[in-house]
Amino acid sequence: MKIKAALIRQHSIWRNHKEINLCYVKKIIKTTLYHNIFAKLQSVQQAEVVILLTNDHEMQNLNFTHRKINKPTNVLSFPDQVFDWQNLSTLDIQDNYIYLGDVAFGYNTIAKEAVEQQKTFINHFTHLLIHAILHLLGFDHQHDSEAIIMEELEVNLLAKFSIASPY
Repeated sequence: MKIKAALIRQHSIWRNHKEINLCYVKKIIKTTLYHNIFAKLQSVQQAEVVILLTNDHEMQNLNFTHRKINKPTNVLSFPDQVFDWQNLSTLDIQDNYIYLGDVAFGYNTIAKEAVEQQKTFINHFTHLLIHAILHLLGFDHQHDSEAIIMEELEVNLLAKFSIASPY
């Protein structure tokens, strides 16, 4: 599967983290999509995601516009379509291409959380991108049973990057 991704650095503060580049982002997306729980997607020739790297001010605007929550957040996911991760076998894939959606990251909140949680910025970003891709694929953590499945999947995927469980 080919991963097509756009990485938009809307805020210059992201230049402090050159390791967060298109190659790394695509690797995270591909690793996530190649987990055996997503076997149906592995026949797709191309998957696409757009990533916005911005600041807390813009994240607060996006959070308020889309969720009516007037505060910044670390990451927001905007799926292109409604996915049911439990029923991907029924997914109608057109032209061997799937647009998963958009993901926005707020630098300031991520940096603050990384310090508070004693993680490196890159490890926290990696976790949040995996988390966001899972949301694009229909995962949610509103109910305990699904949150447990999502967390276990995140831990499994983070291990592929030699990142310890955040839970």
